[in-house]
Amino acid sequence: MAQRPSDNDSRRGRGAGEPGRFGIAVRAATLIVVAAGGLVFFEWLFQVTKPSFLTAVGATEHGRILAVAPWPFAIAALLPSLLAAMICAFLPRRVFAGATVLGAAALTALLALLLADNFLYTLFRFGVFDLAGAGRLLGLIALGTLFGFAVVRLSGRVYRTGIPPATGWIAASLALAGLVAVLARSAPESPTTLSAAPATPVVRPNIVIFSADGLDVRRMSAFGYSRPTTPFLARILDRGLVFENAFTNSSTTTGSIGALLTGRLPTTTRVNFRPDLFRDEDSYRHLPGLLRTLGYHSADISVRYYADAADLNLRRAFHWANGRSLETWAPVEVPTDLLKRWNFEIYFISQLGGRILERLLHLAGIQEYVPPYREVTHDTRKRYDSERLTQLAEFLEKATEPFFINTHFMVAHGSEFPVYHRRFSAGQEQDRQWMVDFYDDAVLDVDTYLNFLFDYLTESGQLARTLIVVTSDHGERSRSDGTEQRLPLIFFFPGDTPAGRRAMNAQRIDIAPTLLDYLGLSVPDWMEGTSLLGPPPSPLRPIVATRTPAGEQRGEFFEIPHVKPPLYTLAGVSLVQCQRWWGLDLISGRWTGVTVDGHTRPCEENSLFDAAAAKKYLIDHLLERGYPPSALETAAGTEPPVRLGAVQRN
Repeated sequence: MAQRPSDNDSRRGRGAGEPGRFGIAVRAATLIVVAAGGLVFFEWLFQVTKPSFLTAVGATEHGRILAVAPWPFAIAALLPSLLAAMICAFLPRRVFAGATVLGAAALTALLALLLADNFLYTLFRFGVFDLAGAGRLLGLIALGTLFGFAVVRLSGRVYRTGIPPATGWIAASLALAGLVAVLARSAPESPTTLSAAPATPVVRPNIVIFSADGLDVRRMSAFGYSRPTTPFLARILDRGLVFENAFTNSSTTTGSIGALLTGRLPTTTRVNFRPDLFRDEDSYRHLPGLLRTLGYHSADISVRYYADAADLNLRRAFHWANGRSLETWAPVEVPTDLLKRWNFEIYFISQLGGRILERLLHLAGIQEYVPPYREVTHDTRKRYDSERLTQLAEFLEKATEPFFINTHFMVAHGSEFPVYHRRFSAGQEQDRQWMVDFYDDAVLDVDTYLNFLFDYLTESGQLARTLIVVTSDHGERSRSDGTEQRLPLIFFFPGDTPAGRRAMNAQRIDIAPTLLDYLGLSVPDWMEGTSLLGPPPSPLRPIVATRTPAGEQRGEFFEIPHVKPPLYTLAGVSLVQCQRWWGLDLISGRWTGVTVDGHTRPCEENSLFDAAAAKKYLIDHLLERGYPPSALETAAGTEPPVRLGAVQRN
């Protein structure tokens, strides 16, 4: 015989064993916690099964991510459930139960969206971002249907059938793990001071770093090339401070951008190529942060994932980057010591939140998302360089002064070139890689972009208050890794002072100290570069650069497929000393020697490193920066070649 409900149960409007409204709310909250944990766990699982920033993270950090990362998503899901529950507090309990599970249902639907997208892209190279038109509408309908189904099923769980005991244990375990992680997390060292006292009060000029990918001086008419590839730069070159022998610190855009923005070597920061990230103190040691403390309004107009400062985990750097504000995610300023204490966890949370938001905006047709790899491929780079120019103009129009802008254009990125101006390649079809005529037209496009920048600043009256740096991340790489080629490095100072030509060797990590020196600021001890406005560095100063293993396209990214300790993304190092370049492959131990093409102030041969001295310098350099001796045994045990007097390539 079925048990009749007691009078007490009947007065409360529920059957025996059914929970009251408080019990329903507790059950719903438990489901929210578990759903948030599932969302984080499966994203973590996806990231650890491929090259990602988690590759070089220790077991402790993995545990903290799994323990801490669910809670922001749980809290975010709890808020709408709480609001809906308050609105439905006096409605029938079944309706109230449906309101309380809205957050859990939303997390469940989002988890299904990510799982389906990851699965489809892994197997078929097709995902949410390939949907367009009616496909987006169908995707939204499917997501909405899944959300509704989850609401119905979960509300039944909390209203009548209850939730399995394992669900409660999982939620309790997540809560305990999160509490332990918070209590056990030791406080970091005192935060890096992102400020420097000026020697004398000065008016702060605006600063624009104008950078082009894969550009070296061999193809620039401003530096003597026979074709008029840079006519605008040639006309204004006498107004700038020109460094004729400038070199990169990395063969890749990621490492070179990191060196530019931090004034530190990639061998020090361990940032060579994605999935590398700036970590711990390095996340706060950078030029944009120093300028930010001086009141600069800043923008990063580059490439997501590979060059974007926020994607590389530079904290408190730019206000705006590549189509998004970096300030709107937090209603209040989060203390720096808190950000540093939870560096990896916050990065994981922000990346997961970004992945979800990008897919939702794409499905809704609000903002089209383009996988980063497509931004650097031949058929789309023309479009996105045009959009970068538009972003540059929009920021200049709205920015308060002083402003700091870092730009990076991709048209000269090889091995094919989507050029606008067909002056040298007119009538030709780009049917093979590294066609010189198309590369020359790409350089001409870069010159046109620079002309646009100067014209805009002139018309707006800002040019007289703006310092412009023209540079490149690495040289053209048709026959080499681009680290032995001379790059453009020109400073156009307000009032055209100082100006002239300098023949000493310069490098990317010198740019940040030079800018700080011009502003009258002391250069932080952690910067490894040298101001180029002071006494010239020794012509024999070795300039170190890094090289990464060969990469390949993987889904929406271009990645290094086998990232593993102890070298991770580091495959080789090189040094330039005056006109001599030495390169060392750390995997095979192979050495290469090159005489730098066109060096304008060569040194006496007997003053330069020979091969043995160059090898010792590079090995010692890596050992001093914590690379284990076991990882360098192959390179250290290889006999270097004899001194080379002419160019020799692998």
